[in-house]
Amino acid sequence: MPSKNKRAGEASRFHISILGGGIAGLSAGYFAGKKGLPFTVYESKRVVGGNCLTLKHKDFLYDSGAHRFHDKNAPMTQELKNLLGDELREIQVPSQIYYSGTYIDFPLTPLDLMLKLGVTTLFKGAIDLIKARMANGATPEDFEGFAVHTYGKTIAELFLLGYTRKLWGIPPSRLSPVTSGGRLKGLTISTFLHETFGGNRRKTKHLDGSFYYPRQGIHVIPNKLAESCGNGRILTDSKITRIFHDYDKIRAIEVNGLGRIETSRVVNTLPLSLFLDLMEPQPPREIVSLAKDLRYRDLLLVAFFLKTPSVSKNASIYFPDPRFPFARVYEPKNRSAWMAPPGKTALIVEWPCQRDDQAWNSPDSELVATSRSHLVRIGLIKDVDILDGVVTRMEYAYPVIEKETEEKKRRIFGFLQGFENLKSSGRGALFEYIHIHDIMRISEEIMEGLALA
Repeated sequence: MPSKNKRAGEASRFHISILGGGIAGLSAGYFAGKKGLPFTVYESKRVVGGNCLTLKHKDFLYDSGAHRFHDKNAPMTQELKNLLGDELREIQVPSQIYYSGTYIDFPLTPLDLMLKLGVTTLFKGAIDLIKARMANGATPEDFEGFAVHTYGKTIAELFLLGYTRKLWGIPPSRLSPVTSGGRLKGLTISTFLHETFGGNRRKTKHLDGSFYYPRQGIHVIPNKLAESCGNGRILTDSKITRIFHDYDKIRAIEVNGLGRIETSRVVNTLPLSLFLDLMEPQPPREIVSLAKDLRYRDLLLVAFFLKTPSVSKNASIYFPDPRFPFARVYEPKNRSAWMAPPGKTALIVEWPCQRDDQAWNSPDSELVATSRSHLVRIGLIKDVDILDGVVTRMEYAYPVIEKETEEKKRRIFGFLQGFENLKSSGRGALFEYIHIHDIMRISEEIMEGLALA
C-alpha cells in the first residue's frame, strides 16, 4: 500500500493537459474547473473556438458555418443557460431545399411536397416509401440504403443523395448511415396520410426549426467557456508539435518545438490523424496506415454583404442540384438581428471540398464570382445589393464517416486505449459527426471519471 506521503506527492503532480482550444477542449476545461481539477488548455491559434467562430467584416458578424445549439440534452442545455444567461435565446427558424426553382421544407413534409411537386410525384413517393418500409432485409449498411429506407427511392434521389455526394465528396453508397446526424426523421406512412388528408390543421410537428443561439454569434459559447476556465489556464499561440509516450502513458508534450512539458493526464481534442502523426515514437505501422485512410472534409465560406434588409426567412437553404458547386447557404441575421446593421444583411455560402481540390486552391475572386453568378441567376440576391464578398477557408470541418470507418476506428482506439492517462473528446478526435451538446456531455463525463480516479 502506498505511503501517505507518496499519495500526497502523486496528487500534487496531477495535472490535465488539454490539447486544443475548440468547443471540446474548452468544455473539458470548464468541467475540470467545476470539479476543482488542475488543467491547462493548449491552443495553436491566437483565439479559442477552433472551427466554432464568429467572424467580423466591418459592421457584419457571421459564423464559420451554420452553427446552432440543439436542445437534445437537458443537463447540457441548462449548463449553457447558466453560462450565457440572457445572451442565449431560443430561435424558431425553418430550413428549406432549393429545387428546380422552388423552396421545399426540410425536414421534408408530405403536404409541402404535394403543394410544390404535385400529386403525381407525391403519390409515387408514397408508393416508394411503402415499398421501402415493407421490404424485408437487414438494416441498411450505407447512407444510400438508409435514405431510401427512410424517405423512399423517389424522394431520396430528388433531395438527399445528390446533396450528400456534394457534401462529403464520395458516393452515398460508401458512407455510413450515421452520416445523417439524426436529421432524417419525421416522414412516415402515417405523416403522409395525416398531412395529405388533414391539410395544414394536421401538419405534423417534425420540422427541425427550433434551436438555441447566442445573440452575438456562436463564438459567445467558446468565449464564455474560456472565461469560466480562469486566467492563465488557456495558452494560445501554443501549437502541439510532439507527443511523447512509452506505449503505456503519454509522458510529455512539446509546444511550439520548445522542449518537453511533463504531463500526468491528457485530453486530446486534436484531429485523430494529426494526434497520431505527432506521437513519438511513431505508432505501429498498421495504426499509421489506418489513420491515413481517415478523411476530413474542408469547407470554403463565401460571404456576401448586402444592402438589403433580408434575403429569406430560412436558417439554411440546401442545394442538392449538382449544377450548384456549393451545398448550403445561410443568413446570419435570421439567427440574430445583431449579426448585421439595420437595413442590411449577409448571405454565407458553404462550399465543401478538400485541400487538394481545385476549388480550395482557386483565387478568392473566382470563388466570389462563381457563387455570385449562381445566386443572382436564381434571384436569391441582386448584383446591385452586393457591398462586398470575402472567402474564408476552414480545415478539418467534418469527419467523413465511411462504411469501413467504424472498424478502422475500433483498431485505432484499441491502440490508444492502451494509454491509461489519455482521453479523447470532440468531432475531430473521436472522428464522429456529433454536435455541441454531445461534445459538452462527453467532456463532462471525462472530467467526472478523472475526479473519481
